[in-house]
Amino acid sequence: MRNTSVRKHTRTPELEHDFVRDPNLGYEPEGSYGYVRCLEHGFPNPLVRWHYHEEYELHLILQTRGKVFVGDYIGHFEPGHLVLTGPRLPHNWISVDVGPEGVAKRDMVLQFSDEPLRRASELITDLRDVLPLLERARLGMTESSFSRYFRRATGNSFTDFVNRLRINRACQLLMETDRYITNVCYDVGFNNVANFNRRFLQLKGMTPKEFRRQAEARFGAGA
Repeated sequence: MRNTSVRKHTRTPELEHDFVRDPNLGYEPEGSYGYVRCLEHGFPNPLVRWHYHEEYELHLILQTRGKVFVGDYIGHFEPGHLVLTGPRLPHNWISVDVGPEGVAKRDMVLQFSDEPLRRASELITDLRDVLPLLERARLGMTESSFSRYFRRATGNSFTDFVNRLRINRACQLLMETDRYITNVCYDVGFNNVANFNRRFLQLKGMTPKEFRRQAEARFGAGA
């Protein structure tokens, strides 16, 4: 029973709060930093655990090798390993080649919040190129892993699911507005009219033009 409870506990990531960010563990003292918090620590260390926090984290390994866990990703790390993790994305680095004496400085970490960087990007246009990277850092899995997971959970690919939503929205616009079909295509997220018509025919058994004609006949023109 004791082993089972330990395994269950280690699978649940711990939310890191400010009160645990003790300078004795390697954090900068409170009040000595601005928008970016710096951290250095060795291994073993109480900070090495399965956890997450509200900030982005840029994590550099200086010494040792081992296994890295980020979201559902499991891989290997070595000196020079650099990872950007997003807010609330669980992560941990476990060294496997450390003697009983440990190492004094294994990790260098920068933690920063999302909102100040986005505000700065409004004034410094070059920072806008960083924003897509921050969005990708929020993932807990690769696109291929997500697609496999989504298909197992729903029976459909994510692309098929999105296309169904788009076509359903297109049907609503075709019935409720007099917008050109080309405009409806772009309104719902397609960037190619031929592909829009093909997907519409595949899902609805008729073209968008035929759908609108039947809707008008059913509900009455101008209804």
